[in-house]
Amino acid sequence: MSSVNQYVLATDLGGTNIRVALVDQLGNVSYKQSTETLADSPISDVTNRWIDVLKHVMQSVDTKAVIGLGIAFASPLDYQGVVYSPPHLSNWDGFSPKSILEQNFSMDVTIGNDGSLAAFGEYIYGAGRGSKNMVLLTIGTGIGGGIVMNEELYVGHRGFAGEIGHIVIDRNGPLCDCGTRGCLQSMCSGTAISRIANELLVSEKCTILRDYVSKNQLPVTAKMVVKAAREGDGFATTVLDEVASNLGIGIAGLIQVFDPEIIIIGGGISSEFDLLNSSILKSIDMNIYPHLRGVVPVAKAERGDDAGMLGAAALMFRDKGIEIGI
Repeated sequence: MSSVNQYVLATDLGGTNIRVALVDQLGNVSYKQSTETLADSPISDVTNRWIDVLKHVMQSVDTKAVIGLGIAFASPLDYQGVVYSPPHLSNWDGFSPKSILEQNFSMDVTIGNDGSLAAFGEYIYGAGRGSKNMVLLTIGTGIGGGIVMNEELYVGHRGFAGEIGHIVIDRNGPLCDCGTRGCLQSMCSGTAISRIANELLVSEKCTILRDYVSKNQLPVTAKMVVKAAREGDGFATTVLDEVASNLGIGIAGLIQVFDPEIIIIGGGISSEFDLLNSSILKSIDMNIYPHLRGVVPVAKAERGDDAGMLGAAALMFRDKGIEIGI
């Protein structure tokens, strides 16, 4: 491994925040800055603030050491970097953020879906190190993901692969914001935890969650469910078990399709991995070929919110022929 003296200017644009940092080939993340996306603002307003933060971070090092700009974007994108139906940036549909950044920075620019790039970041620098085939699920308000096959990020024929959250596991299930019923996202996300808890709480009298609601006069949130489960509330634990069981069904399908070495769980829900893992594994075993039971480990992601930027940086380093990894 050569001495570390090169960086990728990496950025992750989501519906809530824009994050920017410098990433070196060992996966060290430095000079991090962030700003609110303000997703309902005109595209020009968002991109102008985005460019300002990028330029501010660029000033932290000698620009000659920065080999390119890598973008993780919260939306399906095609190979040209055109955005399609972004869930939290609706006015960006059909827009290419890559082209406008190429106009403002004299360097190569690469862009990809944030879930897919998070998978590549975990593969190179996180929980997927040492594997050749892995699948990442990012579980938060919604569900995304990414696939690494034979040591390469798999994005499919048009660039849209990895939309794991929209695999249907129950055609009669709840409506997802994508317009389909029974997606993993509608049954296993943080939003799903809240929905299930509020639906079931109507008939539940003795529960810590009932006390939360009576005190705060608010709908039950996923955070409240987790807090109650950690305090020993059986009702909250039942809600999480249902979500974990649904997730296991989806993961069983992924294992049978891709035969990965490891499944990784990232996103905000990964911080509650200990509450979900045993029910996930039980559900996988109930919904999978016998010879695959217990074969594929399910692990917690290691790189947190940085994973997408790390993946974007890793792709740029690899494209430049620069050795990467820890």
